[in-house]
Amino acid sequence: LGPTTRRRGVYSTDDVERLRLLGAQLALAVERLALIERETTLVRQTAEAELVALRAQINPHFLFNALNTVAALIAERPDDAEATVESLAGLFRDVLTASGRPEVPLRDELRLVQRYLAVEKARFGDALGVTVDATPAALERPLPAFAVQTLVENAVKHGVERRRGGGAVRVEARVDNAGALVVVVSDTGVGIPALFSGDPSGFHGVGLGNVAARLRGLYGSADGLQISSTPNGTTATLTLPDLHATTPVDAVGSNAVPP
Repeated sequence: LGPTTRRRGVYSTDDVERLRLLGAQLALAVERLALIERETTLVRQTAEAELVALRAQINPHFLFNALNTVAALIAERPDDAEATVESLAGLFRDVLTASGRPEVPLRDELRLVQRYLAVEKARFGDALGVTVDATPAALERPLPAFAVQTLVENAVKHGVERRRGGGAVRVEARVDNAGALVVVVSDTGVGIPALFSGDPSGFHGVGLGNVAARLRGLYGSADGLQISSTPNGTTATLTLPDLHATTPVDAVGSNAVPP
């Protein structure tokens, strides 16, 4: 505005109003810049998540186990061998389909998860129990791509696979009374010793660290990921508020799984 027109003069009401409007415009500009920066960070983190997921599915160890399983099934159980190959192909297709998308519907995420578990179950047989239970309202809700997949993969690799005799992985999803999407991934594996004390600070592998970073980008906080563990298993819980629209809370007793 510059100095007033006379010494020791005061600004007029019009001057103050112009200053108020200018302040509002500056605040809006800062907010837009912060939003652009947040979106840029989210795109980068999503790309990193895709690389983590692709590495997890295409790494030689996973492919060796999957192909070795198929080879063992061909002679005695050709139908199971064919089903495993189809699950593996569908898994790759789902990963590529989710590429470039910060969020996907839970329905799509669980389809990828079930295909991953189908390949692992073909390898472990009865040593790996699998349960997926999601309510209809939950299936349509968006969440960060590969978030549940990362939790499930950790449950298999670092929990069930390391327990003699195997174990089970359970995935449950619902919309709670506050309208948040709640996804719980639990296993009966050996647990995570670093969490036995109940203090999760400092614990995050590459995959879990990426999930936490994307939660901060989308929701402003990583508190939506909670992990607890004992020598009898680990439970990871995602609690994600609805940023898009109001979704009806699930009716009691409703159950569904993605096709």
